[in-house]
Amino acid sequence: MYHPDSAASATDVWEPETLLQVIIVPIFWNKKADEKTTVVAAAEEVQQQLQEVGIQVGLDTTNADTPGQKYRYW
Repeated sequence: MYHPDSAASATDVWEPETLLQVIIVPIFWNKKADEKTTVVAAAEEVQQQLQEVGIQVGLDTTNADTPGQKYRYW
């Protein structure tokens, strides 16, 4: 991932692995497994509906970053 404070040259530009039109970032409380299951299931349903109409969509269910960090990444 490209970061302006990194030691990379100014010509390095971050590009996503695939071209996506929509990224879904579900927000849930990590300590509540049932909440996570419900939220991720709903996000997967939305992802499927969008794919059915031809929209390229990604779903970020990683736990390593906060939602804000994910927004900045994507």
